[in-house]
Amino acid sequence: MKLAFSLLFVVLISVLGLQAKNLPEGTTNTTVHAGQCPTPPFHIHCRRMVCLPQMIEKLCNDDSTCRTSEKCCHKMCSCTTKCLEAVNV
Repeated sequence: MKLAFSLLFVVLISVLGLQAKNLPEGTTNTTVHAGQCPTPPFHIHCRRMVCLPQMIEKLCNDDSTCRTSEKCCHKMCSCTTKCLEAVNV
């Protein structure tokens, strides 16, 4: 039984290694849109400083799920990550 798990582990590592080699060197699978995430003005101070795990809401993972004029950003003063209009484009 241990031999079967060891063999499965070696095969899995080999497959993952081959998939990583198929990417051009220095690239990742994420899309990055032009611009930056909006920042709050200096006079705004958020009351919430820590987001508990049950409060975190991810509506996007990276820019590839957003429109081309948007970026996947942490929404200021919240525990939400969502597509927001990019600034400094």
